[in-house]
Amino acid sequence: FWYEREVEGRTELVVVDAATGAVETFIDTERTRAEFRARSGGGDKADRGPGVPSPDGSMSAFLRDDNVWVRWNGGGREVQLTSDGDEFVAYDVTDGWSGTWAHWSPNARHLVMMRTDRTSVPTRPSVDWLAAHPNVEWVVDYPWSTQASQSLLTWDAGTERLRRLDVDLAGVDAHWTAFFGWTPDGTEVLVGKQYPGEKRVEVVGVDPASGAARAIFAEAGDVPMEADALDLTVLDDGFLWASERGGLR
Repeated sequence: FWYEREVEGRTELVVVDAATGAVETFIDTERTRAEFRARSGGGDKADRGPGVPSPDGSMSAFLRDDNVWVRWNGGGREVQLTSDGDEFVAYDVTDGWSGTWAHWSPNARHLVMMRTDRTSVPTRPSVDWLAAHPNVEWVVDYPWSTQASQSLLTWDAGTERLRRLDVDLAGVDAHWTAFFGWTPDGTEVLVGKQYPGEKRVEVVGVDPASGAARAIFAEAGDVPMEADALDLTVLDDGFLWASERGGLR
């Protein structure tokens, strides 16, 4: 059988022979990562994932050392968009609608991403009881905690400018924010917001160029609405909204 363990901050996959009791390290993820970087010529750069390509195929957004970068696919030019990513500030939190963390506009002019700050989220102990000496690691709670702070950022490929989009129209910080999509012409980002108590939801349209925001519609009910179940489908001339204001769709 095999199991996973943490040793001095790195992850190992260990194989155990049940008959003899022999223990062997099958994969040392840190060593494997280092070998891959050396073979690929990546040095100490910790690129994660294949990246999110733009609709026209000219660029790709990717994560390196917890921060967002963009690479031009033709000449290989790279630009770093963020610099504050770490174990508490994350840009890789995916949503339940698109399954990705980065969202290009249809015309490939703008890139939208979510910044999730878990600095104020309590940590909890994670204990590896299978190790020879139980390892205790304090980890941050799940990224959608109501104590996490979320903000929406957009990057303009033309000006190469990064800006924060203000979507708190009601003057109250939502405890949950999600990217729902783009209008077909790519002029507005559609953002879903759920407020404390989970009984009110808003859909906001934001102009990524100017940052101007407008409330498209709001829905409120007497019972909490499940954030994971909220669903908006963008159409050519509008959108479909799966309402839960009565507790059922």
